[in-house]
Amino acid sequence: MTILHFFGDSWPTENGEYESIARRTVTPEEFAKIESYPKMVSRALNIPYKNHSVQGSGIAHMIPQLLDSGITSGDHAIFSLSTPSRSFYYNSAGKVIHQYAYEQLNQETVNDFNESWLSAWACYTLYKICQDQNINVWFMALFDVPYQPDYHHKLWNQIPSDCWILPKDQCVVSLFDPEYFSQWATWRNSNFHEWLKNNNTQVKTYIRPCQDHPNPLGKRLIADIIINKLSA
Repeated sequence: MTILHFFGDSWPTENGEYESIARRTVTPEEFAKIESYPKMVSRALNIPYKNHSVQGSGIAHMIPQLLDSGITSGDHAIFSLSTPSRSFYYNSAGKVIHQYAYEQLNQETVNDFNESWLSAWACYTLYKICQDQNINVWFMALFDVPYQPDYHHKLWNQIPSDCWILPKDQCVVSLFDPEYFSQWATWRNSNFHEWLKNNNTQVKTYIRPCQDHPNPLGKRLIADIIINKLSA
């Protein structure tokens, strides 16, 4: 039996920021109706799913997520890519610690070239693991773009373009507000948070009352993107 396996950070988790807000403001019956976008995709395609997403997870951390998932030949692996500046490491007790690069390095800026290389390495590793096990692999950037044409690493070219749910130089958030994001030819690290701060109609439509996570309409848009790609 084919299973959809979802990997990522807090955006695709079953209990994200919107659920935390809603739990305090709606009845238990209403809360039970709130769905993650993996669940929406599963229901629409009539394919069971497993959600391996971990809050705060970076792209490289999806490698242990995948290895621990129990995924098998013929299944689908759907990787919702976080920002490339988010990293992780194991402490002396073997516990996973998630951090942003600028926090770990005590810097105000991040190294886009190095992050492109690390993101390409992680995604190519995910692709090769899936390819070797006959697993259908899909990538989709959420609120940042790990691949950038200005400083991308050549390893990105080794991942086939048909593995991308959206073009690799585009992320989901840009579809929340195409007019706003059209003012830049390429995605910048600061775009998402600058957009949140302006609190325009599209932010209120797809994000609020959350701080920086999609509300049910935002999740519905993400689910529809995945459904359309997997149904093609």
